[in-house]
Amino acid sequence: MAHEDEKHDDGAAASEPAATVEGSAVHKPIDVILTMPVMNSERGMTLFIEKGCVTCHSVNGVGGHDSAPLDAHEMDPIMNVFEFAAKM
Repeated sequence: MAHEDEKHDDGAAASEPAATVEGSAVHKPIDVILTMPVMNSERGMTLFIEKGCVTCHSVNGVGGHDSAPLDAHEMDPIMNVFEFAAKM
């Protein structure tokens, strides 16, 4: 089977097969773009409760005490949501 003869639905030729090194495929890295999600405090509160985070973490004094509190007054004014998720 020749890969160059294969066509995609849009008529474009199939890409070259991945090279192999000692029997395992070597893939080219892809570009990954992280975007900041839209923040919504009501949705966040709902998820915090539904996912059980409130069992161990507290927010502004409400919730568990087994893990680090996630109080707003201890955070930077401009919060990076990825750093926040890493704390949890």
